[in-house]
Amino acid sequence: MHPISIDEWDKKMTAETGLSGDTIASQSPDEVTNNVVKTADPHYADEIPPFDITISFANEYGQKAVMVIYGVEILNEGSGFSIDSIIAEKACTFVCRRIDPMVPVED
Repeated sequence: MHPISIDEWDKKMTAETGLSGDTIASQSPDEVTNNVVKTADPHYADEIPPFDITISFANEYGQKAVMVIYGVEILNEGSGFSIDSIIAEKACTFVCRRIDPMVPVED
């Protein structure tokens, strides 16, 4: 594949939207993006787009807390099996953009 100029790239991406250059400006960014993005099924965990994780905590005394991890991107995954138990484990390493530390939830 040979390098292309910005003008060539612009023409290629405009053609991908299925719209003309004048029509694109009147569309919402979400509509244009949906026309361009090809849907694909991820085969590996590291192909999943970034996501957020909310962890809720509660104990037997009714105390509650919450912690949020933002922008999680999985780097790799591994799994393990044991002949001593019926458990199959999967572990993933990840990076994230931000973490809100655990805070109590008030009723």
